[in-house]
Amino acid sequence: MRDRKRATPLDRAIQAYPVHGADAHKHFGCVLHLRGTPPDLHDLRRHLETRISLLPGLRNVMDARSGNWRTVNSDPAAHVEERALPPGDDALRGAVREVLGAPLAEGAPPWMLTLLRDDRSGRNALVYRVHHAFQDGAGMLHTLETLFAPAPVAPHESSAVYRKGEGVRLSRPGDWFRAGALMLGSLRPSRVWKAPGHRFSSSRDLECVAVPAAWLRPPAGDGSSRNDVFLAATARAVRDWAAEFDAGSAPRDEVRMLVPANVRTSRQVSVPGNRVVLLPVPVPAPPAAPAEHLAQVRPSTWALRNPATRLVADRLGRSTPHRLAALHLRSFGTPSRALPIVSHLTLRHPLTVLGAEVVRLDPLMCLPEGFPFAALIITHGETSVVCFVTDSSLPGLSTLSRRWHDALKDLGAAGHGTVPDGPRAVSADGHRE
Repeated sequence: MRDRKRATPLDRAIQAYPVHGADAHKHFGCVLHLRGTPPDLHDLRRHLETRISLLPGLRNVMDARSGNWRTVNSDPAAHVEERALPPGDDALRGAVREVLGAPLAEGAPPWMLTLLRDDRSGRNALVYRVHHAFQDGAGMLHTLETLFAPAPVAPHESSAVYRKGEGVRLSRPGDWFRAGALMLGSLRPSRVWKAPGHRFSSSRDLECVAVPAAWLRPPAGDGSSRNDVFLAATARAVRDWAAEFDAGSAPRDEVRMLVPANVRTSRQVSVPGNRVVLLPVPVPAPPAAPAEHLAQVRPSTWALRNPATRLVADRLGRSTPHRLAALHLRSFGTPSRALPIVSHLTLRHPLTVLGAEVVRLDPLMCLPEGFPFAALIITHGETSVVCFVTDSSLPGLSTLSRRWHDALKDLGAAGHGTVPDGPRAVSADGHRE
């Protein structure tokens, strides 16, 4: 069995990735928007103390020299704080950005819960943020479920588990060949982000957009997934941006993306670190009508739907020396090979924070320096919210969230999902636009 105390090569690569500037941090997380009476800070700390034993991974730190996770005696109360929101419509939005980028304590497990209170308006939120070397998106979902689900969530029922990977045999040579070819394909140059006058920076723009989860529903019976719809809309958004801002000389009928594919098992739900494999996916973005687009996307996402290929690619990644993994990750942070990072998560259980109902989850994503943008979407209940983090120096790239919303609506109007009347674009503060 794999040593659960050893950090993966990807964990160590993320930890070692250089950071220049406060915006280019490695923190991600989500905003839990609350309805009802918000919890008292003291009660929230006591609640955490009663649940922390169910999350042993939250007591770990990475030993940079050995590459092992080690348990530390950290006071759970030190991981909960409270901030009062100042007056103003943009107060929550500004506070979320400030909290996300604030340093996490060194020598302690790198995660924090921040209660944002606005007693005047009743708009209260709880922000969970964590260092990405310490936890991936699936690990975050398990943490939130364990802390705030009304009823206990068994490991095999956790939203963190990759169920299709259970019991898969990895003995066929073809699986290893396909996975190896896929990983080598990540070394291909990507010229779309290498354009005259375009320079990467450490400055970031962050926008969230909420849509009905039904918008991501694929046509019945065609074999596509909700993730295919998400990727199709993202590719169309990039294509439209590139056409308007002359982004590079590469053909604009395909957008290559780096997709973190979950491989976490029910026995690993509380294990720290990243249980994902980074898969390069060439997503078609043809000028075809939306009705034809999704049919062209599905063949390109075969690796995401193939459990054996995903698990073999994970084994190859785990066998990579950590210094080589760090070099590989850094190679994506160059204009000639830059790829956007896109991820799709689903939280399957309702959440309440000491009686206050969680009515929406807004994901918060980080963007490593040298990458053009990152997009993280979380579906919870009947709502899906995507967070786009873009490099501020790339002209017009901050419009991706709006372009994505419009592209997704076009796909729905063409029969891929159900599009009700009226847009539901929102910012991280929860305001509709």
